[in-house]
Order: sequence, then C-alpha cells, then structure tokens
Amino acid sequence: MMPPDSSLDACRFRDQAGSLAHCRRVAALSLEISYRLRLPASGNQLLEQAALLHHFPPALLAAASCSRLLADLYGSQAAAPGGAGWLEASGQPHAGAVLKALRGGGRACAEDRISLFARIVELSDLFDEQIEFLPYAYRTVEQVLDELRWMAQDGFCNPAVVAALTSLPRTPRQQLVESVYRLPVFPAAALQALALASEQEVDFQFLEKLASSDQVLAGSLIKVANSARFSPARSIASIRQAISYIGLEAARKILMAAVLEPLFGSANLCHLWRHSLEAAQFCERLARETGRHDPEEAFLAGLVHDVGRLALGRLSGETAAAYQRLLAKGCAPVFAELALLRFDHAELSGDILRVWNFPNHLVEAVRRHHAPEQSEAALASLLYTSECWLESEEDLPSAVRWEEAMRRTGLSFERLNALGPAAGLLDALIRAA
Repeated sequence: MMPPDSSLDACRFRDQAGSLAHCRRVAALSLEISYRLRLPASGNQLLEQAALLHHFPPALLAAASCSRLLADLYGSQAAAPGGAGWLEASGQPHAGAVLKALRGGGRACAEDRISLFARIVELSDLFDEQIEFLPYAYRTVEQVLDELRWMAQDGFCNPAVVAALTSLPRTPRQQLVESVYRLPVFPAAALQALALASEQEVDFQFLEKLASSDQVLAGSLIKVANSARFSPARSIASIRQAISYIGLEAARKILMAAVLEPLFGSANLCHLWRHSLEAAQFCERLARETGRHDPEEAFLAGLVHDVGRLALGRLSGETAAAYQRLLAKGCAPVFAELALLRFDHAELSGDILRVWNFPNHLVEAVRRHHAPEQSEAALASLLYTSECWLESEEDLPSAVRWEEAMRRTGLSFERLNALGPAAGLLDALIRAA
C-alpha cells in the first residue's frame, strides 16, 4: 500500500481500487459461508458474482450489460473472473435477482436460494465494513461477531448465516504459539546475536568469537564481505578479515540477520525473508531520519516483525484450506487472519517474541505493528510506516492509521519520498525468490 499523494486522479484511483478490494473480500467471505452452510457448489458462481457487484443498483445489472460492467471494473473482459461469458450462463438466475432481494431487505429469513444468497452477501458486507472501521473505534473481532449474533437474535440477520460465519474453521491461538517450539531451535550463538541490539558497545573480539561459534553466522558474514556492495580487491576468507574490512557496525547487523535465515529456509518463504531484510534496513533508516528511535532496535524489530507468519505456515486441515482460498480470492493476509483466527500475524509475532524472551517494549511494538493506534510504543508506528512504504499489501489500507503513524514518528510523505533508494547492506543474504 503506497501512501497517498495529493493528485485528484490518484484519489479516484484509490477509491476505485478500495471499492474493488472490498467487493473481492465480500465475495471471498460469502463463498466461505456457503461452504460452511454446505450449499451446493452449483450456486457458487451466482453467489460470487452477486457479491462482486453488490454495490451496483440492480437496474444496471441487466444480463446484456453485466459483462461490459465487469470489463470496465477489471480492465478488460479477459481480466473479469471467468471471462466474458461469466455472467450469462443459460437458464441460471442472474446476479440482479440476488441484489434485488438484497435491496429489498426485511427481517424475514426467507428459505429460497436467492434470498439466502442475499443474506450471505449482506452479512459478508457488514463484517468487512466492521473490520474496515477498526482503526476508528478499536474492538476485537470477537466483539464484532458478538454484535452480529445479537442482530441475528433480533431478526436483523439470518441466524444460520451468522452461525456459519462465526464457525469458520479456525486454529486455537495457543496451538499456533506452541508450534514455535517446533521451529528450528536456536543455538546459544543465535540468542547472543539477537541480543546485540541492546548492546551499546560491542568489541572486535566479541563479534569474532560469536561468528566463529556457528557455521551459519560465519558463512553469512564472509558472504556479505565478498559481495558487490563491499567489492574487496582480494577474496575474504576469514572471519577476522571480514570484520576488519566491513567494520563492527555492519558485522553486527549481518550476524543479527543471519541467525534468523534458517527459519525461512523453505522455498515458499523466500518472499517473506526478503521482506524481513528490507524492513529491517528501512526501519533503521527511518530511525536515523527521525532521531526518535534507537536504530539498532528498529533494525531488529523490522527483522522479526513477521515471524508470526512462520507459525501461520503451519496451519493445517480446514483452516489452512480456508486461509489459502481467501488469499487466492484477493483478501489481504490480515483480513483472512482476522476472519478465521480472530487475531492477526502481528499479534502472533508478539507471542513468539515473548517466548524468545525479547524485551517487553519490542514485543509490544511488533504485536501492534498493524494497529499502531492501539499502542503507546512509537516503534509500532515506525514498523507500520515501513510496511506501508514497502508496499507489503498485508493489510487493508487505512488513512487514519497512516496519519497517526506520521504524527507519532514525526515523519511525512515528503521526508519519506526524499529518502530515495539505498543499497542494502543485507542484499547478499536475499535468496532469489
């Protein structure tokens, strides 16, 4: 998510993009509710198209115009889900019928399929809007779901549809936290490396001893020292040579990063490892730019802020399948996590860092890096700014969160834009995705 600029065209583009993203989330969630209700798969196409078009008046949804409408929305007919004929299956009810039932409202829980689809879209839309509203008035997802249950009891929502939403497959939080113990075990050298951020003075002998105690650390240090960034005249072959050549500060950062690399060892985690390295370096730059944060701590926080996503990679069964379906339909990871788990990967990252005995203020900053307004830790806002600027697209965009993060960090769009690109110290550690 790139932060906003002042042009009218950009504002219009963001509004349209935000509306499309909302409609995709509503469609994805509607399908999950349908799966939970065990509705026939033959109706999925109708339900999805109605959800994607639920903000359009039914009068605009005549069968002859629907394909053209989707072509306008998605750029071309080829880009529309299912192609040009997607909306015109012969003999099937049209999306307009569902949307007419949706506009008709009413408290009665009609049993026919069209009315049921309308209630599914209605509830999915309401849930998504409540998630979008979280930055303005903090509530937990459990509180949102409790309100929907009360609305069902009062006849404003279909009870069966609400029950399906609240019973989507999920994995208990504690089970995911416990999966941390099945991640590669840190040796003593690794824990020492992660503690480097809190050390004000680190001497040559300490770093040399630390790097020598672990082959992974030693190899990473020498690899970076021989990289194009440093371009030594002769190949560097020893730890002592590497530290002498690149300096203590660079060596410290390399060792802090290298200790986490084994956790991202599988091929499908390459993008996450790249993002972690980029975030670490960018957070450090922002900390130096503002002068309000310790650069070493900002570097470490950026490096570990998404370790919760490692645990989410261990989801299995129905929860894993539902999570992947939501992502495949265009949902941001944080939305999919909130819908299924009732918490996001940032909170899970905080739990993991607490298990690893990280300082409380770093745990708090990482736990709230997708909801910085909920934390007094300014470092949470720095992490949020980094996520937005690096366009991680992990979360729903939020102007209010962006503005609050700018206020707490003392940054601005102009200052961020003036930073420009910078060669990364850790580029040599980034594996090809």
